[in-house]
Amino acid sequence: MSMSISDIQKDIEIFEARIQTAREKIAGLPSGRLPFKKHRKREKVRRDCKAEIKHVKGLITYAREGIKLRKSGLMG
Repeated sequence: MSMSISDIQKDIEIFEARIQTAREKIAGLPSGRLPFKKHRKREKVRRDCKAEIKHVKGLITYAREGIKLRKSGLMG
């Protein structure tokens, strides 16, 4: 499968939107002391969102590297 630079840039925009969604979800979590079960649920959501952000940042890194390769002519 071959992707153009504009395809990769569109993917990066989608990835950035995923990061923004995860950040908003973290910001919307309740703060302060919670009962244990709710605390565990909140922390799981926080961990999942942070993992999503880290994962998507990695995808963006790969996508930007793909753009560099395309521009340099090293990729088909």
